[in-house]
Order: sequence, then C-alpha cells, then structure tokens
Amino acid sequence: MHTITSEKAKDQFGTFISTVQREPVAITNHGRRVAVTLSSQDFEALGGNEMIHKLQQKRFQKKISDEPKDKDTEALITLMCDMQKEAKEKGLTQEKLDDILHASIVNS
Repeated sequence: MHTITSEKAKDQFGTFISTVQREPVAITNHGRRVAVTLSSQDFEALGGNEMIHKLQQKRFQKKISDEPKDKDTEALITLMCDMQKEAKEKGLTQEKLDDILHASIVNS
C-alpha cells in the first residue's frame, strides 16, 4: 500500500486520485496514519455501503455498551438487535432500506 502525507495529498490531488485507482493509499498526518483511501471499484468489492453500515452499527453498539443503562433501555436495545437480525435474515439490506425510506419521503 502506498503512503503519502496529508499535505502531499492536498498539493498533488490529481496524482493522488490516479494512484488510488491502482492501489489503496494510506494518508498520514504528523507521522500517524489517519485515513486509507481506495477506488470506488475496490470499495464496492469490499461491500460498499453495506460495509459502511456495518461500521456504523459497530460504532453505535460500542457507544451504547459504554453507557450506563436502565432496564427499559436494555429492553429497547435487545428489541432493536432482534429486529435487525430478523430483517437481515429476511433479506433486507441497507440499500433496500434506503430505497424504501427514499420512496416514503418522495411520496409523502
């Protein structure tokens, strides 16, 4: 994987984008990796929006697991997780959900 600084990515954006089309590029800031950029094709091959949705779920689950909860909150979280599991088992994807939500907004 190619690595460049954030300053170089900004200054040589065209070259940066060309490189990303061939391989993922790690971006560093003050010597610390802060981002990894990849082509749209690589993004889709890795799961695309579904991957982003899973990442958001993990962040949400971590956030709620770190916070103190009362009995009602625990019950709501359990219900939400059960609904999510059932929806996934029945084939509901983030893309399908986005389409349903978009259609409901357009039709309202």
